[in-house]
Amino acid sequence: MKKIYTIFFASCLAVAAIAQNLEIAGSTNAVGGVSCFYYDAIDNLTYVVGSLSSADGNPMKGAAAWNGSSWTAIGDPSALGSITAMNDIVRCNDTLWTIGIGVTIDGSYPGRILAYWDGAAWVSSGYGIFGNSHYLAVLNNRLWVAGNISGGMPVDSTISAYESLGKMAYWNGHKLVADANYNSMFDSPNDIIEYNGKLYANERVYDGNTWSDWSIDLVNGSAEIKKMFVHKGKLYVSIEHSTNNYILQYDGSTIDTVANNIDHNVTDMASMGDNLVACGNFNSFDGGTFEEVAVWDGNTWTGIDDLLGGNVNTLGNYNGQLLLSTIEGHPIYSDATQSNVGSVATFGDPLPTSVVSVSRREGMVYPNPSNGTFTLTGISEKTEVRVFNVLGEEVSRKIISGQDMIQLGDVPAGMYTLRLQSQDGLRIENIVVQ
Repeated sequence: MKKIYTIFFASCLAVAAIAQNLEIAGSTNAVGGVSCFYYDAIDNLTYVVGSLSSADGNPMKGAAAWNGSSWTAIGDPSALGSITAMNDIVRCNDTLWTIGIGVTIDGSYPGRILAYWDGAAWVSSGYGIFGNSHYLAVLNNRLWVAGNISGGMPVDSTISAYESLGKMAYWNGHKLVADANYNSMFDSPNDIIEYNGKLYANERVYDGNTWSDWSIDLVNGSAEIKKMFVHKGKLYVSIEHSTNNYILQYDGSTIDTVANNIDHNVTDMASMGDNLVACGNFNSFDGGTFEEVAVWDGNTWTGIDDLLGGNVNTLGNYNGQLLLSTIEGHPIYSDATQSNVGSVATFGDPLPTSVVSVSRREGMVYPNPSNGTFTLTGISEKTEVRVFNVLGEEVSRKIISGQDMIQLGDVPAGMYTLRLQSQDGLRIENIVVQ
């Protein structure tokens, strides 16, 4: 497993003075829609999958990476077959995984293919999936696939190799294996996410051994979870209801309502610095009139004045910079410029950093690997320590002023990113929990 030790210095400490206008993501308007933004703290890039066909004037195919100012194509997934788009992306065991849409399995059966990035190209796992609405998540270094999976089979096999997968399955290193416990009791989930060492799939939770009901109040049977997102150590859940859409906040023990009376369901959520951002085809949101995007600072919801329209459906972030897109590829319009800013737009600027050296400082973090408890040395001033998992979710935050111990608690084994912010700048380390 690779270890990267890099020193960064930042010219500002917070994403407070952000740009107030929507801008084109890149040098020219992006063409195509985005299914998923995925910020990867290890590569310090935001990966994008969907139907993006061009950005920065260059052709793209299914997947791309955003570095805060420009795009890079991530391979050509057409090598996997007749892929028209990619549906989701996640890092598992230091490898990026995705699901492609529109693959032909066995020459005639439409499906999707599970593939991974080897650093140079997308490589087929050799396993195809039937059904639709597939979501990826990672728990305890195991890749999970959820949704209306239906079934799967080796790509080069005959239909007789077809196996029923139901609604929940995991990758065993060779193929997907149906989770019989989930499939025998629960409905197909609309989303799946890891939070505090557990896997959440709609109203169900998996502790690594068994699935059970999650004690979340959905008002009545006509309500359902549409999207889940982890922000500042808490799980946020958007609920679609026949008469009232709303957002819940869960801290591991208590569930609170943070937004109510939303006239259309929330389709995605993302972080923008310390703010939570929600999007959807709404105009009325928690008592305010906000078009398609609402921003929450922990107390109050506000809108983005510059958003003139565009049917925003997907959100992401890159180091505090908000990314907005429409899965249909419709253009987003800026009110300030009265112009089309493309199907992918930015709001605000990423935290500016410049690399001044690349080195390993012995003893800065020890032990590494660890069991989740480690010591930081070489700290001589007030420093904010934040730890993120491979999904970009914050799992720990602490202020220290000298040598100190960090205890992550009961977190899954794997790679984590350590960000140390002080007046001198920003330092990033990769640590491993065994």
